[in-house]
Amino acid sequence: MIQGQVISALLPHFIYHPDNVNILSEVSWVFTYLASSGEFSEEIVKNGVLTQIVVLLIQLSEVVTPLLRCLGNLCSGPDEYTVMACENQQLLPVLGTYLSSNHRHVKKETLWVLSNLTSESKACSAVTHSPLLHQILEQVPAAFDIKMEALYVLCNLAIHGEEICSYLVDNGVLQQVTPVLKSSDVEILNLGLSLVEMALRMTQNGCHVFEECDGVTRLEALDYHNNDTIRHQASELLDVYFYGESQTPIRQRGINKTPIYSLNRICNISSANIMLSDDFNSGNIDWSNSSVIPSKPDPSLHQHLLDIILQEHNLTKVIDKPTRNDSTLDLLCMSNQSLVNSRNIATTRRP
Repeated sequence: MIQGQVISALLPHFIYHPDNVNILSEVSWVFTYLASSGEFSEEIVKNGVLTQIVVLLIQLSEVVTPLLRCLGNLCSGPDEYTVMACENQQLLPVLGTYLSSNHRHVKKETLWVLSNLTSESKACSAVTHSPLLHQILEQVPAAFDIKMEALYVLCNLAIHGEEICSYLVDNGVLQQVTPVLKSSDVEILNLGLSLVEMALRMTQNGCHVFEECDGVTRLEALDYHNNDTIRHQASELLDVYFYGESQTPIRQRGINKTPIYSLNRICNISSANIMLSDDFNSGNIDWSNSSVIPSKPDPSLHQHLLDIILQEHNLTKVIDKPTRNDSTLDLLCMSNQSLVNSRNIATTRRP
């Protein structure tokens, strides 16, 4: 078919005229099917079809679907095709127009184009620093197929490194993506977790923003997912960035860090009456004067615990006697001590 010079024979009909819209549509679909496998892409591009597609997308408000599909197919090939398409500086703005379309299939095809364009570094930077980024983010809460395409675009952007990833986090990507972690679809979850992992790994404020979005709660829920891959991804993110021993003092060895993290979340609710009770294994604190015992191991770790409970969250220690031998290891701290009428340290004996 290609050897019969079909492409060159179709080119005269690959132009817009009010009288040839139906023919243009059929020709566009032919080029789309030819480009789908990648086998004939070089011949198609060499004959100027890629450049003409961009021109037609700028000119038209109809015959859009096959043109977008063909552009996406071609840009899934060598980066030079993407560079060639983006030489027309009107392409990205017109893609923004199509992304605002009332037609769902047009939005989906536009996101497909963008996911392939953004595999090339210059196109990635151009999309990231254009109004398109916020339009893409707006598609994340949309219906399933639109959501998936939008997540693919964002993952393709984030994978380009720290600068792009930081810009995404600064512009609200985690706020949009974190709710996705409640999805029941495994592929959606994979995309969401991949994007979160890049944001946590490549940005300085990713962990903080993710915590504020209640992201750790989402990860904790996924830690019990019935899919092994999802469960492993969620568990690894929790261990590496929130519970791992190599992180900030609250994540280091020796002190149970889970209740401390939960405390940080709960205290965002200003009206909450807080009761914190756990075995913190914090035997190197003199609770009679709320100070770290000198010359004991891990002084900064224990001081950090004191700061969190007594200063940062203004809790009052209710237990004032040793709970294990001469040490106060089991703590009960409250924001409203008047809720306690009496207290007693019970001794348990092994049979």
